Amino acid sequence: MLYLVFNIIATVLFFQALRFGQVRKLSEMTVSAVNYAVGAIVTIAILLITHFFFREQHLTQVAFIGGAVMGVVFYAYLFVLFRAYNFFGVGITSALIQIGVTLAAIFAWFAYDEPISRIQWIGLAFIPVALMLMRPSETNEEPNEESDTDEFVSDSSNVATATETKTQIASKTLKKANPFFVLFILVVTALTQTLFAIIHDAVPRFDDNVQDGFLAYTAVIFVFGAICNVAHVLIFERKRHKLATYTVGSVAGLANIGIVFLLVLALDNLSPTVVLPTISVAIIAVNILIARAYWKEPISKIQYIGLASTFLVILLMNYEAIQNIIFPVTEVAAQ
Repeated sequence: MLYLVFNIIATVLFFQALRFGQVRKLSEMTVSAVNYAVGAIVTIAILLITHFFFREQHLTQVAFIGGAVMGVVFYAYLFVLFRAYNFFGVGITSALIQIGVTLAAIFAWFAYDEPISRIQWIGLAFIPVALMLMRPSETNEEPNEESDTDEFVSDSSNVATATETKTQIASKTLKKANPFFVLFILVVTALTQTLFAIIHDAVPRFDDNVQDGFLAYTAVIFVFGAICNVAHVLIFERKRHKLATYTVGSVAGLANIGIVFLLVLALDNLSPTVVLPTISVAIIAVNILIARAYWKEPISKIQYIGLASTFLVILLMNYEAIQNIIFPVTEVAAQ
């Protein structure tokens, strides 16, 4: 259970680190580049230590290709993620991402003949409702323009400036929201998660001992993500950055590593039917609380109803898993 709790903490920390860098006008792609670079360095170090001192590791050709593809895809997905942060804030964005992950179940049903129950179809039917309710009637026109020096508010005595920076998304000029962008985020997230599921399913098929190939596969994802992000920064953002940029990127990178390894450890100790729905609901709830309390992101009553609909979607999609958790406890209590 501790692995599950720490995975949720790491995931929330990753989201909030990226949001912190964005609100503080740090270079988004530089933060991301540092994130992937730290992830690559640490995972390679863990891989080498494990290989030479504990257990021999290996990397299949399929795992290498799959890891490389996902590294590039995750890099491209960052552009959507950062724009969504500007458009919705971290609370609504996290909910949209979790719905996108849920939509990947449709692909599993179509491609792998995975069963979808009537209750799960009802959950899928609620997705358009949740999307329409969460779509803001108006939002901020703030493309997150970066200054040449990664301006960072550090003068604690200048309370007014610090407060303005922290709440700038709520106070900027507003514009009408584009409903198609909501759908775009959803589709891109679903496609990204679906591709990840395809590759994640394909790798073990070509590896008789996939457990000893996991570290190398993970390292490849981080390495290619780092290559894409660093290349982007060197080509488009060649300038000096504040120390805060590298600090935030490092925190995000360490959290990113924690997400991967803690999820594996959690799944080794708990059933996926417990882990996955718990993570989805907890991530949405915690991110929304932080977004509302700390970042002062405005969330309307209608959007709260939309968020409740999101919880309903996740609960319905994981109904059987929740049933398996509750009824054994009930039976024991009855005895």
